[in-house]
Amino acid sequence: KINVIYSGLDKRFFDEPKISGQKILEKYGITKKYIFFLGTLEPSKNITRLLEAFAKFKEKSKNGNEKFDYQLVLAGKRGWLSQEYLQTIKDLGLNKDVVFTGYIIGDELVPLFRNSHFFIMPSLHEGFGMTVLEAFATGTPAIISKVSSLPEIAEDAAFYINPMSTEELAEAMLKFSQDENIRNEFRKKGLEQVKKFDWQKTARETLEIYNSFKR
Repeated sequence: KINVIYSGLDKRFFDEPKISGQKILEKYGITKKYIFFLGTLEPSKNITRLLEAFAKFKEKSKNGNEKFDYQLVLAGKRGWLSQEYLQTIKDLGLNKDVVFTGYIIGDELVPLFRNSHFFIMPSLHEGFGMTVLEAFATGTPAIISKVSSLPEIAEDAAFYINPMSTEELAEAMLKFSQDENIRNEFRKKGLEQVKKFDWQKTARETLEIYNSFKR
């Protein structure tokens, strides 16, 4: 018999940030509205398709207008094959539109989430998917892959995409960028869903399992 007990989430993601959002934006050179990605920059995170989808999103957004008011912020350490992403960005003409922050310290995460227009996780596979819950806790609407554990932990609180389809990913970005109502809808759903992941609840359910052995 198996009992599933979910992990809790660090309480700091629910709190007001200790560092001002403006300070963080200036530090990393973020000058426009931005889409936020958090994770190790490696193939399993589907970075190449994310960049290709962002290029499509840029083209769809401009629609004859030369001004493009979004940046893609990629936060996290560089992993396997990450050097190739620089060439992809150059090939796609995104040099001015993509920001690499490198590894992010804890106190900077909350303002980076909160100041973003929305969070995106197009992973090909995931373990627990803690960053999705971090997005929820900071009130950040999320677009995520419908793979692995993600539908289980996010339920209906995130907007799902097929990570193999750059077109679907680009359309999701366009939808979220243009529709404040849909962002607000998923913001509210995320804040409600993340309440299920509480360390007190984790501890209580674990204790109940131990106590059941006595019976």
